[in-house]
Amino acid sequence: MALTQIDNGRMCGAKRTSTRGSIDAKKDFYIICSMKNKYSIMQIREVWINAYLNGEVDWLDYLEIPLFFVIRNGRHISKSEEIEFIERSRRKFPNRRTNNVEYAEVIDEMQERKYWATVTGSAKIKKNDVIASQFDFFELWLVVDNRWQVAKLCIEDIGGKQES
Repeated sequence: MALTQIDNGRMCGAKRTSTRGSIDAKKDFYIICSMKNKYSIMQIREVWINAYLNGEVDWLDYLEIPLFFVIRNGRHISKSEEIEFIERSRRKFPNRRTNNVEYAEVIDEMQERKYWATVTGSAKIKKNDVIASQFDFFELWLVVDNRWQVAKLCIEDIGGKQES
């Protein structure tokens, strides 16, 4: 789901243009305006997950707080390291598409408060019908600048396959 589809095609906010890696393809992005009671945490999570799966670093930058970090199997990964890894991967594999990637998750618990929310569960990523990664996760979301942003992602790999 693209962010512009959240509001049934009605655009909200400012338009910005981004150049994607070495492809140099211009793509328009529409930034969400005030999210007060407009978008649910689940809608924003879906956009964030799709941005990660599609390597949309502009969206990740927008949806993650500046001090966002990942703890994966005890290893700390900063937001800048996450974005650098995605950009490196896009340059290395410029024609890779996510149409052969399947993401499935089970949310065990979600708590939503006025200014923060937590989501815990497990997920599986398949590439070409082969399990590439299985993991348990914990997310901390905060309302910053009147909109939901993810602050922290903790991942612990489960099963035989592990992604770094």
